[in-house]
Amino acid sequence: MKVIAKGARGLKSRFYGSLEPLNYISIVFYFKEKRDLQLISQADIRNYFNRIKTDLEKYSLTSIIFEVILRSEYAEDPNPLLFNSVVQFLESLDRAAERYENHFFWLLLKFLQIHGFKPRFDSCIHCGRGHSEEVDFYFSINRGGLTCRNCKTSEATGIMLSHPTINYLLALENTSHLGISAVIDSKQAVKESARLLNRFMNYHIEGLAGLKSMDFLSHIRSSANTKNQKSNTGNGAQTEQDT
Repeated sequence: MKVIAKGARGLKSRFYGSLEPLNYISIVFYFKEKRDLQLISQADIRNYFNRIKTDLEKYSLTSIIFEVILRSEYAEDPNPLLFNSVVQFLESLDRAAERYENHFFWLLLKFLQIHGFKPRFDSCIHCGRGHSEEVDFYFSINRGGLTCRNCKTSEATGIMLSHPTINYLLALENTSHLGISAVIDSKQAVKESARLLNRFMNYHIEGLAGLKSMDFLSHIRSSANTKNQKSNTGNGAQTEQDT
């Protein structure tokens, strides 16, 4: 739904500060079926998620979520399950001190489940064999689940997943928003999960290719890595000079 608040940019406006991006608000509006823009008469802030707004990585991950939603949802179709999940995601990410990706992947898994594309990580989709350390498992992008080595076909969309990554995704899938930060991650699990969910969502949900916010996050992380490398190089040079 598209709405407009008249005079909202004025410093003396009753809407001042309440209609900023990422604010969780309650609004009162006048609805007319024949009008494209509905008129807001009142807006009250319920949560403004300041710690997300002031942390560039948190903000970038949140931007990806909202871009995915904007590209995949119909404006006037209510989706209370998704809305509640997004609010829980924002509340948990705002509180988080580490493991930001946990919250990001948790919401993406909820998004897929709500839209009927819940991936299956507990067992082979062909023979039902549970995953174990002794057997390699692949994830079938088009079928949406694990395939053990014995059942694997020559699918072009298959991705091999490590056992820590499978356990990581299962833990996120089975936890509530209150337990997201407690799920143990690793660089390998985060990297494999990002690659898997990106390909899976692009395959099954139309319109998600080329997310601008994803490019923004990549740029931020690339810049941060470059800055850290320069800092480490500078520290090394200083240490050598002092010696």
